[in-house]
Amino acid sequence: MKKSLLISALAAAILLVGVVAYATADPITITATGTPLTATDTVTVSADISPLMTLTVTAPDTGQTVAFGTVAPGDTPTKNVGLEVKSNLAYDLTASTTGSDAAMGLTTSGIAVSGAAATASQPYTDTYALDVPWTTAPGNYTAQVTYTLMEH
Repeated sequence: MKKSLLISALAAAILLVGVVAYATADPITITATGTPLTATDTVTVSADISPLMTLTVTAPDTGQTVAFGTVAPGDTPTKNVGLEVKSNLAYDLTASTTGSDAAMGLTTSGIAVSGAAATASQPYTDTYALDVPWTTAPGNYTAQVTYTLMEH
C-alpha cells in the first residue's frame, strides 16, 4: 500500500510539473491582413535586476599589505593602494584607520566619497604616507585601514 501511494504521489508530481511547464508557453498565431499582407506581434521582456556592489582593494605588497620596511624618524616614504568600485547603486566609500597610526605618523590621502553615481568601474587611489615622529620609541608598529563601501 505504501509503495502504491508513493508511486501515485510521484506520478502526480511529474504530471503537475509537466502541466506547469506547458502552461508557461503562450503561443499566439497572428493572421496576416491588409494589402500588402502584414502580421505583427509584441513580446514583452522583463527582468528583476538585483543590486550589486563590489570593492576591489589592491595593496602594493604581498599579503594585502603596505610594507614600508625599516624607517627612521624624519623619513617620509609613500605608497599607493588602488581601489575599484563597481556598483549599480549610488554609493558611499569611506576609510578608517586603527592601530599604531599615530606612532608611525601614518596618514592617508583620505578616501571619502558620498553619493557617487552607479558605475561599471570607478578607480580610486589612496596614498599612504609615513612621517615617523622623533618621539616614537623604536619597535615594530602596525595599523589597519578599513575601507567601507555602502549604499548611499
